[in-house]
Amino acid sequence: MAGTNDILEVAKMTINASIKCNTVRGFIGWHSCDNICMDMHDVLDMCEDAFKRERYQESLEADTYVLVSGVKLASCADSSSGMLTDVIMRAFELIDLSTQTIAKLDAAMRKHALSLIIKEAKKKAFDGWDSWRYELLGKAVCLCDEKLAVKLEKLLDVFLEDIENDYTPEYKRQEDTILRYKLHRHLKGADAVKDELYANLHIREIRIIAVKDATDARNYNEAEKLCLEQIKKEDGR
Repeated sequence: MAGTNDILEVAKMTINASIKCNTVRGFIGWHSCDNICMDMHDVLDMCEDAFKRERYQESLEADTYVLVSGVKLASCADSSSGMLTDVIMRAFELIDLSTQTIAKLDAAMRKHALSLIIKEAKKKAFDGWDSWRYELLGKAVCLCDEKLAVKLEKLLDVFLEDIENDYTPEYKRQEDTILRYKLHRHLKGADAVKDELYANLHIREIRIIAVKDATDARNYNEAEKLCLEQIKKEDGR
């Protein structure tokens, strides 16, 4: 089993060797992609074991390496079997597990974890895969206090700078709005950002949050109203 400082190195060696062995004439077919995914799952097993032994930072570093490797693979391999998606979703689950745990620890660990996620989210591997980029950044929300939140919002500002040159600018704006709302809610509490929530009900994920809030508060009339508005909107398309 990997030691304290070499979990990430084992992850790199395993995945890089697997990609090299399964690349034929510069192409990675579906069977070869599945072989790589199986090796990635082995790495994630190692990450999960490291997490259980309270090596949270090392686990997070290796989890994010697997995630970025998977996103890169999605751009150059035949991933039609769906196994690569399974790898990416599992990597996200383990990243979330690590960040939620680190969020309860000291400020230095939270800062390090946030810096890692910001660094990874900037990588070109996520260009064209905005949903995965924003999902990764979403895992960092729990790490933020007021000071760290500034760093996260500055990065979001950068991603919006060239939005008009993006193929799907409205989708990217919505992802930005959802993430900023979740960050503000984390920092200030649901009641303090209720106006922000209701100002963005045109976004499906935001409306779902509003419905859940109303249900949790046993305000069933409001929950029903929010649902009926969405149904009417969809029927009118």
